[in-house]
Amino acid sequence: MSGLYVNGRPLDDLVWQILALEGYLSPAVPERAALGLAYGAGVWGSSVEIKPRTVTAVLDVRPLNIVDRASMIDALRRRLPALAELTTDDVLGRVLVAHLASVNVEFYTGAHANPICAVTVTWSAVDASWRDSEPVLRALTSTRVACPVGVGVSHTRITLKGAATAIVTPVIIVRAATGEEISRLTLSVSLTTNMALVIDSAQASLSLYDSGTLQTGTSAGDNYLTSGTFPLLAGEDGASAFVELSSTSGTPTGALSYHRVW
Repeated sequence: MSGLYVNGRPLDDLVWQILALEGYLSPAVPERAALGLAYGAGVWGSSVEIKPRTVTAVLDVRPLNIVDRASMIDALRRRLPALAELTTDDVLGRVLVAHLASVNVEFYTGAHANPICAVTVTWSAVDASWRDSEPVLRALTSTRVACPVGVGVSHTRITLKGAATAIVTPVIIVRAATGEEISRLTLSVSLTTNMALVIDSAQASLSLYDSGTLQTGTSAGDNYLTSGTFPLLAGEDGASAFVELSSTSGTPTGALSYHRVW
């Protein structure tokens, strides 16, 4: 049986054994909505969703007596916060962020006097995908840099750096493993010394900093979006994607961070 870790701490050290662990390995598959028709078979709709993932663990708890049983369940409950990162031996290095849905105690024989019991713990993850616990970090230049990806879509966070020679109209280009261009984001900004522009694809936002101060109003980063799409790294484009920078003048540099998604 695979070991289960909650926020990096093993759960099986509080119980006799884990009897069952279900729902954690099934791939997160997008499902297309079906629209019903009167007296017809229906048609596919335009919306697609990935349903929340449910993970269930059945724990074998074997206390010495009923007083010890209460103490063991208390200790187990302390290890189960409302929101946690789950990890298993199968996918060490990956985490699933999940909410605690339920904790149920069941007596094996139905008799309260028998201290041995089973505890069924259920978590629900709105984002059904696993992600690496550690981010992938890359330095960006005008030379393509390889970025390993998982099977899902990774949101990126990119910081473009200013220079003494201004970086004018920087562009972020994402390519598939084959070299085919997937997307580009063009920014109508001039980045000089002590300036930095942060592109957060998860939030679809741009944040401009000058000497460490976040710019607001007419100088806010979102004002400099010219065209294109926020950079995403998708597993369907190959085991690695490539990211590069360009600009109309200056030598663009930056830093990229993201988590691989599984």
